[in-house]
Amino acid sequence: MSKLGKRVWIILLLFLTLLLVSTLALYFASPALAEKALNHWLQKQNYSSIELQMKPPGWNKLEIEQISLTKDSEDKVIHLSSGNIQVSYNPLELYLNHRLESLLLPQSKIRIEFKEAKTVQESESELIDLSGMLPSQWLSKVPVGALRVGELDLILDYPEGQNDWEFKGALLLENSTLYSRINFSRNNSELGWGDLQLNADDQLKLRLLEQDTPFVVLQGQIQFAKQLMLNSKQSITLNKLSGIGDKFGITGLPELSGSLEFEGISSFPVKTRLTPDALLKSIQTQQQLTGHIKAASITEQLESAQINLEGKLGFSVEKLEIELSKSSSAELQGLNLIPNKPQIERASLNLTQPLQLDINLASVFMDEEISPQISPIAFELETSTITLPSLSIPESKTAISLKDINLKEHSLNGEVSIARLTPKVPNQKVPPISVNSQFKLTKKQFAQKLRLKTANLPFQIDASTTTNLTNQKTRANWKLKPIALKNIDRTLANFVKIPANLAVQGGTLFHNGSAHINAQGAYTATLNNSLRKVNFSWDEIFFEGLEQDSRSRIRSNGIISDTGNIKLNKVISGVEITKVQTQYAYEHKKGRDQIKLEATQAELLQGLITFADFGFNPLKPDFSTQVSIKQLDLGEVLALERQQGLSGEGKLNGAFPLRFSDNQLTISDGILTGEQPGGRITFTPSTAVQAYAAANIGLKMAIEALGNFHYDTLEIGLNYLSDGTALLKTRLKGKNPEWNKGHPVDFTINVEENIPKLIKTLQFADKLTKTIEKRYR
Repeated sequence: MSKLGKRVWIILLLFLTLLLVSTLALYFASPALAEKALNHWLQKQNYSSIELQMKPPGWNKLEIEQISLTKDSEDKVIHLSSGNIQVSYNPLELYLNHRLESLLLPQSKIRIEFKEAKTVQESESELIDLSGMLPSQWLSKVPVGALRVGELDLILDYPEGQNDWEFKGALLLENSTLYSRINFSRNNSELGWGDLQLNADDQLKLRLLEQDTPFVVLQGQIQFAKQLMLNSKQSITLNKLSGIGDKFGITGLPELSGSLEFEGISSFPVKTRLTPDALLKSIQTQQQLTGHIKAASITEQLESAQINLEGKLGFSVEKLEIELSKSSSAELQGLNLIPNKPQIERASLNLTQPLQLDINLASVFMDEEISPQISPIAFELETSTITLPSLSIPESKTAISLKDINLKEHSLNGEVSIARLTPKVPNQKVPPISVNSQFKLTKKQFAQKLRLKTANLPFQIDASTTTNLTNQKTRANWKLKPIALKNIDRTLANFVKIPANLAVQGGTLFHNGSAHINAQGAYTATLNNSLRKVNFSWDEIFFEGLEQDSRSRIRSNGIISDTGNIKLNKVISGVEITKVQTQYAYEHKKGRDQIKLEATQAELLQGLITFADFGFNPLKPDFSTQVSIKQLDLGEVLALERQQGLSGEGKLNGAFPLRFSDNQLTISDGILTGEQPGGRITFTPSTAVQAYAAANIGLKMAIEALGNFHYDTLEIGLNYLSDGTALLKTRLKGKNPEWNKGHPVDFTINVEENIPKLIKTLQFADKLTKTIEKRYR
């Protein structure tokens, strides 16, 4: 080999050695160079606190052992940390298309701390443009074939007064499809898990999970036309709601099953702030709603319910609008008004007009007060037989309407109407009843106007009640529409047992009342009753012009009192009694009943009869009283005997003790005396009496003396026995100017008369007279 050849070979050998040494040096120095280059690039992007550790790169992969950095901008500070990042690539694909084969991040944490806004108005730089956010626009442009994030922790830390959010989960992007499963929390309160899937053809699928089971599923198509829009279907499975309610501190939810289905369009503005609250707040959606809900173990008063919903829903974070159509209904089972005793097996509610509900939901995300607005509600309540301890009510329909509903102020107006209610009482016929209640509810009180009306009886009650919801005191007033009493006995006989010997010919009944009830249920009721111009008969006794006023008080402790007065124009029972009146007081207390009568008087035979005040137990009458008689007309007394030719003139006064015991009336040692200066008795006997007296000298003399007897003394002793016999011992002293030269006469007459028989005789005579008059009128 020539000297030149050797020299060239040595130079080439030195070059190869240098190239080998340089290559080895460059390989071992590449992590440092790469770290320095990446660090320099990150600093250019305003990142600081950069910590970066890398392994020597391979020809088709790169490993970053640790990376952490911070970026401080005007509105936020971003902290990022990750480790064991693996990047794989095809060098040629990376060089020509700038695309990685895969990127694996086993664990990553991103914390974004938002700063207080310096100005009230948002700048354009703070808003994101959603017009370029369609999955079809960016999924295919992601410069990596597969992106896997094993554990992602994204924390959004907002200034005081705004809600903080945290998202933890996994993320996978491959074949232009994004998959993620995220656990999301708000203000350190866990809200739940969710699955998200986005496809390059703008298909979206979202599932909210409870114990790895979907309870909310959303599927739809994302579009852009002036706004970002989502055409979707959603379904909510209700049997998971109780577990979700526990997370939010909502306990006592009933056992729910069934589902809610929604279908419609949701829209987002083109530009919005990049915060979960802002994004949620910007959502607007219009949905068709269908729901089939079953609830069990609701309350002690309600066993279960089945609800069917049809309607529309409009939603944003600030407002929820729900419109339910008339086809919406609810079926209730096992209503227990009294614990452990179902009184209503079934009740159904059916809307009779659409229901509109508007709710301000700002409080959920913006901590503002809810202000719901509800349109007037009208529905029909249909119940099966209602079973109560003392009565039952067959199937009935109730119309209920609510308006001026203000849930914020806890106020509403409403009306309840029952066209026909027919209670059933054992061994008692009850007329159908119609009910109408108009009520008003506020925070402080519940007030209503109530009308009860019977179908086959002339009864109508108008009432009003007011309940103070602060002290739970209730005040009630009611008034009965005046009742014409003519033939009321015949009408009432269809429902209650009326004595056959009672007949009402006319009159009017008036009634009103009031009541006060306290929070403990103690009450006092006041009843005012009046009768005007009542005419009625009992057997052969006719009562005319009855007037009565009374006031009763009923207390929850069992005490009942009643005071009033009674006036009666006329009583005809063979004998005519007029101007009857009395004042009475009744009291029921501690199981005892007592009536006291005062100022009792009547006019009889043109005289005045008065009774001394007395009292008795109406359930077992036993009393004594003194009866006084003034100005009793002698002629009227003698006329009772119906003795032809017997008449008299004069007035009688007297008194007698009256006793009633063991259902028997007695009078002992009563006395009547003729009023001075005396009077006259005349007796013109019939031919038969004259013939009978002709054979009896004593009788003949008495008849002759009574032919024109002027008395100056008339005394009648009266005793009345329990069998109805009246014993009258009469002393007459005077003279007959036309007999025996007017010499004084003093004689005694004893008369025994059965008063009940006499009254019946007089009644018969009256009846006979009326019959004859009617026959020949």
